[in-house]
Amino acid sequence: MRLSILSTAVTIFCLYFFQKAQFPKLNEAFVPANIEAEECLTDLYLQQQLAMSPSFKKEHEKTEEQALRFFRSYYGRGEKSLLGGFTLPIVIHVIHQNGPENVPDWQIIQAIEWLNDGFENINYYDQGVGVNTGIQFCLAKRDPDGNATSGINRVQSPLTNVTDDLAMKNLSRWDPTRYINIWLVADANGAGGYSTLPASHGSPTDGIVMKAEKIMNVGSGHSTMIHEMGHYLGLNHTFNGGCTNNDCLVDGDKVCDTPPDGSTAPPPACSISINSCNTDTNSGFPTDQDDLTWNYVDYGNYSCRAGYTQGQADRMCYFIENVRSSLLNTDACLDPCPNPFIASFNSSATDIMLGETVNFLNTSTGGNNYEWQIDGNVFSNNTNANYVFNTGAGDFVISLMATVADPNCTEIYYDTVHVECPAVASFTAMNLETVSGGTIGFINNSSNANNYEWLIDGVVFSTNTNASYTFPSVGRYKITLIATDISGLCQEEYSLFVNVSCMAASFTSSDLFPAPGDNVGFINTSQGGNSYTWTINGNIESNNTDFSFSFPNAGVFSVCLEGVNGNCEDVFCQELFVFESGGGECEGTFVRRIGNSLADEQAYFLLPYKNGNFIIGGRDDTRSILLEVDASGNILTQRAIDFTNGNDFIRYLIVDSESYLIGATRDQPDASTVNHVFKYDFENDDFIWVR
Repeated sequence: MRLSILSTAVTIFCLYFFQKAQFPKLNEAFVPANIEAEECLTDLYLQQQLAMSPSFKKEHEKTEEQALRFFRSYYGRGEKSLLGGFTLPIVIHVIHQNGPENVPDWQIIQAIEWLNDGFENINYYDQGVGVNTGIQFCLAKRDPDGNATSGINRVQSPLTNVTDDLAMKNLSRWDPTRYINIWLVADANGAGGYSTLPASHGSPTDGIVMKAEKIMNVGSGHSTMIHEMGHYLGLNHTFNGGCTNNDCLVDGDKVCDTPPDGSTAPPPACSISINSCNTDTNSGFPTDQDDLTWNYVDYGNYSCRAGYTQGQADRMCYFIENVRSSLLNTDACLDPCPNPFIASFNSSATDIMLGETVNFLNTSTGGNNYEWQIDGNVFSNNTNANYVFNTGAGDFVISLMATVADPNCTEIYYDTVHVECPAVASFTAMNLETVSGGTIGFINNSSNANNYEWLIDGVVFSTNTNASYTFPSVGRYKITLIATDISGLCQEEYSLFVNVSCMAASFTSSDLFPAPGDNVGFINTSQGGNSYTWTINGNIESNNTDFSFSFPNAGVFSVCLEGVNGNCEDVFCQELFVFESGGGECEGTFVRRIGNSLADEQAYFLLPYKNGNFIIGGRDDTRSILLEVDASGNILTQRAIDFTNGNDFIRYLIVDSESYLIGATRDQPDASTVNHVFKYDFENDDFIWVR
């Protein structure tokens, strides 16, 4: 019924979203019988996060879906492997109580060398089965402020026995978008270690936690760090998902050259094969395969661990390039600059119209070579620069790179310039509702534009300045006007929705405010109906097309017209206020005529104001309107405000503690444009702000 009243990431802790929660000790019920199954808690870490944070679950699923789409396309093109060539910075946080967990620097340095050997598949770690992943690591040489560092921080705390993951990590953390944080502790929740996966990139918990004694092992016994780094870069355990293998990019560990694995049991000896699944040929392999008990993210004997596959290397490289790419944009692996300086510049403007020029004044404290870029493209090598923004609207990133002869001394400064398109797209619909077969005209109110495209649900139907459309069937349609500016370099768009029904009931009244005994005529203006029923306060009064009625007494009467066309029906109602028009002021309950009943006026909000008065908010034709009325309904002040070039109206209104009006406007009821909110001093006719 329509009523017309014209009187008024894979693994991350729940702390990814900055919520504090404990990461508890494992209950024995969750620990497999094999003692080495306690080696890694990454899977449990993920399960807890997915269960505790629906928003993270959504982010994790999005990250995995993006990886799946990439590899379906990548391998579908017949590509063989991704190229690595990455070096990623690590910072080690030693959390200790002066026990054996306070490992010396030399052992940490040795551990990073072994980590690199494992990922490169060289020296001890070349057992003839793995591949060179193309990924290397460095202990950070620069701290977050650019100062020299060993890449090793030491903090004395009882939290070295981890029971609260975030509290421990809060003791020492460097920017997780620029460094791989690794915390060495005495007790990592009873395990050898655990890690977040790429979906947690940049979060407070992002990084790896390891039992410190694990880095002191030699050879394959040291592989805990290699194992957890694999998780950090996106790898799952090879036994995840058991033997299910309908699609090797979806099932199991999501890697197609690691066969399905239904067991975490280690072989009695590295030379003895285990084959726990017979589903290998379902996806990924032409023949049945043995389990990869030698893989770094399997739960085989330490002495059997010897490599990663090419598919695993590809997956890690993908996540480095696409999710953890900020680790590639850091100078943490470079020696510090011996004479540091700061790159900076001032922009003459940062919010401009298309075609305007911005001047950039270099204010760097050092450097003798400069490179100016816009969105990564060089546009000047001068000390100062300027740029004419004439390629389109949007946000453009300007960078200044300042360098000296020393390759370790490079500084970059960024600023953003917002370029606005001068074109303003806007139009008015002659009607927002019609019936199937009905035609609606659209009047173009755009400015600073000379080319137009009209679209219905994304399909162009006109390129004229104004347009009309005949709607063939019932539905809800999105009408969009794309206006191209005079230069042809940018576009703006404006949309609204039209509802098309099989019929639309409507009527006009000869008088909305009659006196008792007056006869009021109702003219049927419905579209698409072939039979009608008129009711007053729910009582049937007529089945004629048009109708008239004499109201016997004062009161509020609801006049409704129901139109029918086959299986379609619609109802339209109007409220009529019947009252004695005597002299003097009304007392108690009253109805007061406000405005012009023949004009296109509507009121949306009525709220108390100062001195017992009221504020009414609505619209007068195409403008927003605000009225102050007293307790007897007399208009004290009336103001019309044109916020937009469309049919705007006051949509929401409140009075704040300072008696200012806080309101929101819209440009037509179903418009999809950004409209306005405001703070207004009604008494002094002064807008405090408009957004």
